[in-house]
Amino acid sequence: MIGINILWVADSILILVSGWFQPTALGIAFVLAQAAVVAVVTELEVIGLKKSTPVEVEAAALRL
Repeated sequence: MIGINILWVADSILILVSGWFQPTALGIAFVLAQAAVVAVVTELEVIGLKKSTPVEVEAAALRL
């Protein structure tokens, strides 16, 4: 999921800078806002992944 989110952010920015579309000011603001939200969610996923423990280790600890 993290990789897809990174791709989403990159593609959102690419759409704006490539000139493929000519969005209005509101469209530009919307694309940038949703890219920022997806970037924040991605960062939270990365932080959560770093803080999590593997299921096997957790299951072994519960058996002790």
